[in-house]
Amino acid sequence: MNSWFTRRIDAFANYPAVMAGLALVFAQNVAAASAPDKYTAAELKVALQEAAEDINSRLPRMLDADFRLDSMTAGNREFRYNLTIVNYLAAQVDGLVIQKKMHGKLVENFCRGETLRVFRENKIPITYIYFGKDAKEIARMKVSPAQC
Repeated sequence: MNSWFTRRIDAFANYPAVMAGLALVFAQNVAAASAPDKYTAAELKVALQEAAEDINSRLPRMLDADFRLDSMTAGNREFRYNLTIVNYLAAQVDGLVIQKKMHGKLVENFCRGETLRVFRENKIPITYIYFGKDAKEIARMKVSPAQC
């Protein structure tokens, strides 16, 4: 992987809209001003699914010249972001470099971000999966309240 792309990963890891804002719609859907911080399992499942459907209605969306947010999925007490590095095949990207550059930022944002508080308080992990333009997986990173 070339040094230009490594620098792009560094820039992306610091991209505020990605690191701080990916879960904003979920937070808005679930954590309305009068809503409780913790939910029953059934309420949480519905809120996660509705948030994913709402966000997916506006996707895919280019986050910058190289990264595209393709979709989000919600399972039972889990939320997942599927992203594509649009200019590279999976074999051209070192997944370990992405993990090394991104994971710490993802954990920091998860643990400190106010919009992600509802995830922490309800013990919902978030998984970020990066794919190449050939739809093959490059890297998978999971952040959870246990890391805070």
